[in-house]
Amino acid sequence: MAQFEYPKALELLAKKLKCGPALEYKSSGGKATTFAVVMDYPRGEARTCRVVLEQYSMRVAFPRTYIPAADFDRWLTDLEFDLEQLFLTDIKVAAERSDTDYQLTLRY
Repeated sequence: MAQFEYPKALELLAKKLKCGPALEYKSSGGKATTFAVVMDYPRGEARTCRVVLEQYSMRVAFPRTYIPAADFDRWLTDLEFDLEQLFLTDIKVAAERSDTDYQLTLRY
């Protein structure tokens, strides 16, 4: 893949988090490769993810409250499948769990 289209990946992530298609990008840390994405959530306040872009990967972090722990592994498998279908290439998704956040790394 010549160029990874991270906005498409973030739109899919928003859909998988049951948010609306409207995304707002907010600069974070003064770098173009680090930013926050604010997603419309129909049942309450907006949801926010922290994003860091790297040469061949994208890291995304969001609060654990967005997805119940019991459902996370299945959700992650579905996300990886949908990303591969969207980009028609192999994309690996790895997850780390902290006490407060899920941290995903998408390697393309």
